Amino acid sequence: MPYLIFDNAQIYYEVAGQGTPFVMLHAGIAHRAMWDPQFRYFQKNYRVVRFDQRGFGKTITTTKEFNRRADLFALLDELKIERAILMGCSMGGSLALDFTLEHPERVSALILIAAGFSGFEAPADIVKQWDEQDAAFAAGDLERVVDLELKMWVDGPNRAPSQVPAHVREKVRAMEMDNLKIDTDGYNPVQLEPPAIGRLGEIQVPTLVIYGTGDQPHVIENGQTLAREIPNAQVLILENVGHVPSMEEPDEVDRGIERFLESI
Repeated sequence: MPYLIFDNAQIYYEVAGQGTPFVMLHAGIAHRAMWDPQFRYFQKNYRVVRFDQRGFGKTITTTKEFNRRADLFALLDELKIERAILMGCSMGGSLALDFTLEHPERVSALILIAAGFSGFEAPADIVKQWDEQDAAFAAGDLERVVDLELKMWVDGPNRAPSQVPAHVREKVRAMEMDNLKIDTDGYNPVQLEPPAIGRLGEIQVPTLVIYGTGDQPHVIENGQTLAREIPNAQVLILENVGHVPSMEEPDEVDRGIERFLESI
């Protein structure tokens, strides 16, 4: 299995296909496996890369002080990639955005799915839900942690579990159970300074913003902000879709990404 040995970590990654490099950055409720549909689809025409960030999947770290942007930079160097398309979902989208601001010369295009941006403060209702998840974790009730996360992110605020594809819920459940086995207590990733908030106009690479109308309201608002403030950004809005559109509607997302990449 391929690992990047870097800064007290063994970072697990996978590569397939040939062509323009296309790096996929997972959400905080997932790991690299969330990209299974896109990894299969785009390796026909691109050199696709996905990896587990520290605290997720198969990646191992022996330090709790680290820099996610430096990890990505080191992986690009390891794979001899000068410039790449970056696609990130949620936390991965925020990383893609921060990396582009810090290293614009290494990015050829951005695809931001249900993405946030550094410097944004989560609303009180979201913090309350996180606190509830933290309490369940402290009590050792991992099943409840995942149930709360599924309701919050995969279902979203306006859908019952029965209205969401069962295979998506179960895939996220499996990934999160993998992640919750990792001791991340005290993790302290280095933040971008100054953060992305207020700097979106600096993005000079072609950008596609994707979000679903069934997501949390603040994620929808963030998507609207990204689309408005990033110069010439294109937008794909998916009706009644939650926080992981690439899993819930892979065909529509893949076609939208393909149209975007063909247009730049």
